[in-house]
Amino acid sequence: LPKWVAPPPTKHEVDWADILTVDLSVYDSKKQELIEIVEKGLRRDGFFYAIGHGI
Repeated sequence: LPKWVAPPPTKHEVDWADILTVDLSVYDSKKQELIEIVEKGLRRDGFFYAIGHGI
């Protein structure tokens, strides 16, 4: 396979969405807080960006 080369950054003005980022690594220590954050993202946007999941 050929080596992947990242495209240059766009010079166009584009719309973007401010998506809620949820750190799932706090699951064991801050479960209730995590639930509230996930609920906020799902109610506001319908989805969220998950980090700290170990995958």
